[in-house]
Amino acid sequence: MNLKHLLLFVILLPVYKVEAQKQISISDSLWCDHLNEIIKCASIDIITDRIAKDLPDSDFIAPRRPELRLLSSNNEIIKKEYGKVSYEGYLYADQTPAEVEKHFGELYKKLKVCLYLWEEAKLKNGDQSLTVPDDYFFTNSEDETTVRLDIIKDKTYHVRLRIF
Repeated sequence: MNLKHLLLFVILLPVYKVEAQKQISISDSLWCDHLNEIIKCASIDIITDRIAKDLPDSDFIAPRRPELRLLSSNNEIIKKEYGKVSYEGYLYADQTPAEVEKHFGELYKKLKVCLYLWEEAKLKNGDQSLTVPDDYFFTNSEDETTVRLDIIKDKTYHVRLRIF
């Protein structure tokens, strides 16, 4: 590859990334907007009006369902403890890990698109009895906000999304 081709490649690379981001659907874009609003709450440790209207700010806010939701289920909560805002949502439950792993992968792909500038890490799942994928951590190093995607098991398997 000569120098002209290399320079052309370097110049067009950012354009390609922008075009790749444009390929997400409107519903995915709206989902990313909701995700970013919840991340904003965790980052600044304030539950915004878009998440819960007319909520007085304090060091403790009991768990409640957010008005902007990421999941189709009712298993989402946002809360504030010790001055820190966190979110937890249970996306999918099933008796078999295969179906849960499928939904885990789909949610991971959505997170990857929305958080493409964030650092990503994988850690072993905390439950040694599970043969499920590793947990995913997306971290914003500027303010250390973290998005964690994992699979847990109680009576069934659950895909869990946490933001803190």
